[in-house]
Amino acid sequence: MDEDIPVTITVSATDEEGDAMTFHCADLEEGQEENILCSKDENDSSQITFESAEEHWNGSQELTIYVTDDN
Repeated sequence: MDEDIPVTITVSATDEEGDAMTFHCADLEEGQEENILCSKDENDSSQITFESAEEHWNGSQELTIYVTDDN
């Protein structure tokens, strides 16, 4: 992602029983610095947005997105 420009991605998954799916941004592990913010759209959790937590931040960070079924 370019510095200081939020990026939104669309994620997808299927459920064998056809249940609705909800996507989540996983919490960071203890001691891990939050350099990139992860958020989901309130109306469509498949829309995940990443943005820098600090202006002009440069580096890498591993984030985890996971999905649950609404059953």
